[in-house]
Amino acid sequence: GGMMNSKRVITTFRAGRCDFVDGWVTARKEKGRISLFVDDLALTHFEWKPRQGPNIEQDKQEFILVADDAKWQKVPQCTTGRVFLLDYGEGQRFFYWLQEPNTDKDEEYFLKVQKCISATQNSVQEVSTQSLMSMLQPNVENTQSSQQRSAQTPTRSRVIDFQTPVSQQPEQQSQQQQQYQQQ
Repeated sequence: GGMMNSKRVITTFRAGRCDFVDGWVTARKEKGRISLFVDDLALTHFEWKPRQGPNIEQDKQEFILVADDAKWQKVPQCTTGRVFLLDYGEGQRFFYWLQEPNTDKDEEYFLKVQKCISATQNSVQEVSTQSLMSMLQPNVENTQSSQQRSAQTPTRSRVIDFQTPVSQQPEQQSQQQQQYQQQ
């Protein structure tokens, strides 16, 4: 009986949220988990939720990943932790920090999310083997810190120089904001 809501989980890993205010990224201490899954309509979902506490469902963040809208990036400016950004443009930026104690799979998790996003484009077949191999180059810098048993909480970092294409010109945005203030 009942409709089955089938989910095919692609990957799941421990990660916390970060606040992004005035160009500063601040990690929240709460323990969380990011899951990527495909629903029965073949849509790919990105879900973050707390691992414990009373408000798991209320605090949940869920996005449907679409290649043209979503970008998944590393945030190199946060040097003290492993911070990633889910960027929907138009001022919708969601920062997460990896809470896996072991850094060995960082690159794997990062690439899985990236591949999920790019797989939502129709032209997936055109990804050449060479570009896949270059994506899979191991990141040598991260290997030293894998001895730590608990993921280090990134310290507050200044993040302003995003290399993301902005679809709106900045002056249009500020005009819009002024209109909002006048209303």
